[in-house]
Amino acid sequence: MEKYAIPKIGHPLLDAEHETMLGFAGLCTISCPHLESRQDCDGCIDGKPEQCRDGLHNILGHVLPYIQQHFEEEESLMKQAILNVKDPMHMPVHLSTHNRLLQQFRAVAAELNKASTGNYMVRKTRQLHDLITHELLDHIYQADEKLIPHMVK
Repeated sequence: MEKYAIPKIGHPLLDAEHETMLGFAGLCTISCPHLESRQDCDGCIDGKPEQCRDGLHNILGHVLPYIQQHFEEEESLMKQAILNVKDPMHMPVHLSTHNRLLQQFRAVAAELNKASTGNYMVRKTRQLHDLITHELLDHIYQADEKLIPHMVK
């Protein structure tokens, strides 16, 4: 998998949390070492899809509460700084993005919970990895960086 750099937005707490969130993408590559080379679990070592499923459950069990907590902390900082934000529409759009991202993470978890076989673990793990390395990173680059000049550090 590619290496991704977390943007430093200049807020120590948020920067540390962003790094932790990117670390969850690394756990995805450990959970399923075939993220780049396979479309599904066919041909994988016997029993490995179940191990991947357990690994993905474990990652989701950590990533969902962590991201939710991070968004709550970020939103609290935003509310403290809202009077200084020049774009009054930024806050509702930002909160909407947080809700959308949480729904996407929850959808992966719900789909995983419904699965009776592990044959699609590569796709689910890749989906989680991409949510972190694309959707979440895009949010940090496009939205979080705009807030920093207005936040107390």
